[in-house]
Amino acid sequence: MSQKLEDVLDLNDVFTHAYIEAMFFTESGDIGLPLNDVVYSDISLEFAKQTAEDIAEFKERAGILIEEHPSQAGHDFWLTRNGHGSGFWDRKEVYGEPDYQILSRIAEDEFCQIHPYVGDDGKIYDHG
Repeated sequence: MSQKLEDVLDLNDVFTHAYIEAMFFTESGDIGLPLNDVVYSDISLEFAKQTAEDIAEFKERAGILIEEHPSQAGHDFWLTRNGHGSGFWDRKEVYGEPDYQILSRIAEDEFCQIHPYVGDDGKIYDHG
């Protein structure tokens, strides 16, 4: 029995859903960006597995620091780990001091950047 996307990646989880939404937002929209015209079902199992592992590890390390704002934290994890112009470091008012700095350090220092692309099969992968 082959695995399905929903067996690997819980898109009903608020943090996970926000993380994927942030990926779609930053990697699509403009001509030349890699994820134009993609949807959740276009995520490859390989990408889903790595994403699920990264999210679980980040949530474990961040612990209670993200419990009050899981949706914002999902967005901020994607933005911060990938060096976008916003993220945990820009949300002192949301997470408080020094939590926003701690979360920034975890996302920046312990997780590599993700470089998504659409493969020949139409599925999303990471250049990694």
